Amino acid sequence: MKSTPLARTLCIGALGLGLLTGAMSPSYAAPTPDGPRPTSTRPAAGSASEARDVELMRRQQPLLDAAHHLRQMGAASQAGFSGITVDPERRTLRLYWRGALPTSVKRTVQQLSRPSVRIEVRRAPAPEPGRPGETPKVSLSARTPAKPVAGTTDPAPRPAGRVNDRSPVSGGALIITQPETCTTGFGVVSEATGRKQMLTAGHCGPVGSPWFNGDGEFLGNAVARHPEADALVIDVSSSDRVWHGAVTENLDGIDDRARTVPEARSPEVGQYLCTSGAVSGTHCGLRVTRIGVVLSIAGRDVPDQIEAEQVEHTAAAGNGDSGGPVYSATTGTGPVMAHGMITAYDRQETAPCSGAPTGNGRTCSWRVYFTDIRSVLKATGTRLSHSAAA
Repeated sequence: MKSTPLARTLCIGALGLGLLTGAMSPSYAAPTPDGPRPTSTRPAAGSASEARDVELMRRQQPLLDAAHHLRQMGAASQAGFSGITVDPERRTLRLYWRGALPTSVKRTVQQLSRPSVRIEVRRAPAPEPGRPGETPKVSLSARTPAKPVAGTTDPAPRPAGRVNDRSPVSGGALIITQPETCTTGFGVVSEATGRKQMLTAGHCGPVGSPWFNGDGEFLGNAVARHPEADALVIDVSSSDRVWHGAVTENLDGIDDRARTVPEARSPEVGQYLCTSGAVSGTHCGLRVTRIGVVLSIAGRDVPDQIEAEQVEHTAAAGNGDSGGPVYSATTGTGPVMAHGMITAYDRQETAPCSGAPTGNGRTCSWRVYFTDIRSVLKATGTRLSHSAAA
């Protein structure tokens, strides 16, 4: 993604951020009669809150299409380009430009404008929403080891669910390696070999690490790691879907709202999206507040990070959700668009956890950072599984 005035970098020590690898054995994997039960702050299916989230994501889609067209026709590569923001509530796209707007860009703006896409051209550098001025680069040095999830005590194997997904594995599923608990991202296909694989966060483990589901069943080994995109490639057959819903909705194979992922796009400032963590479940109502953030993980700069905030300051993600998919949806049951994979959270902006409850080292936040999906696919040399099959 091209760097713009929206693409601020953060100084070391400016914020207390943490990686979202697991810090506990999620209690929902095998709850005991007297132990803590899964919780969820996610609205029930069909609720007014969920309907509002979907409506905002439906409204923003024409704006995202217009922004994508502007970038595809080269507007973002021109000297005067300063940034793009989308405002779904007002059905407005704002194009920030320094100096006179070129005739070609002006013509494209006129062609794209319609009732569902109002385009405002602002002759000034794009503001950084909610955060004026330069902000420093953040060092992510905190890593809390996680205990592996204990295998089920059921006499027979349970149907595959978010906690114990099996090949072909979907995004948003629980995966474990010593000593980390993480979440699968998106199913992909290697451009070089045509082999189906699964992505997760690069900080979750090294090349060669073995990965298991919540029942302790072996899934596959990590075969490639790309620190510059915080991406890890696991050699396991993957599906073209992501788990969608609260943790309790995705146990024991209850997957009536799983989503296919046919397309991947870089996000825009102002757009709404969802996260799907194996430990927290699905959370929507997140809004992108910053693009082009640079994080420092284990001494290496990771560019193309996106900052997003849950607008009601409820949990967006927590420990164990690292690598989980970030996406948007325009319907309550249909396909979703991939935007990235969860990287880190802001430890200074905490919120009560959903899924596995807060405690035993588990923390959740309403502000999260995720890696731009286009950067992940480019670094790993992969494409989405669904797009490969289409």
